[in-house]
Amino acid sequence: MQKSRYKEALDHYQTALPICREIRDQWCEAIALLGLSAAYFYLGRYEQTLNHSERALRICQEIGDPWGQTFALLNIGGVHRKRQQFEEALHYFQRVLDVVCPVHDKSGEAQALRNLGATYRDLQRFDDALEHFQKARTTYREISDRWGEAQTLRNIGDIHQNLNHSKAAAEYWHQALPIFEDLGDSVAAAKVRASLETLDTNNSNQPS
Repeated sequence: MQKSRYKEALDHYQTALPICREIRDQWCEAIALLGLSAAYFYLGRYEQTLNHSERALRICQEIGDPWGQTFALLNIGGVHRKRQQFEEALHYFQRVLDVVCPVHDKSGEAQALRNLGATYRDLQRFDDALEHFQKARTTYREISDRWGEAQTLRNIGDIHQNLNHSKAAAEYWHQALPIFEDLGDSVAAAKVRASLETLDTNNSNQPS
């Protein structure tokens, strides 16, 4: 989405927030806060993302809304990861699992696992990253989330490339590519093709 669309979203959520408070609808207020936090995140306004996510989290804990808690915790963890505060990010992504597993929210579980994998990759803890990405892949397949599965396959391939496991990297990228193509995600498909082409070029230049 273009920045102008996020700014438009901000306007709508900012209009909705006082109305939700006026009618004393806490769930509505939390949704408006979460919408604002997401828009601020994509605009790179991380302090405001944290502020609105934390306010939403408190409301969702009070009213017992696990979905809202999940969204808020993912946003908070995402900000810490953007700021390279990786241990803090791990803490919040792990808290997502504590919320979603008791209520069997597989979508939230998959998102938490993929974010944990990405954060472990940032820390170059590649074994931990692969473990969480593989769990995320399994969970995405369970709920038939093909885009999530393809992104996770691509992530796994990227880690194998970092470890100089060229054959394994190619295997996972080849699994991801047809899914992206089938879903019409031309940007992601192009990136996977570029990775495969780079891998082929590097392998062909190696001495036999």
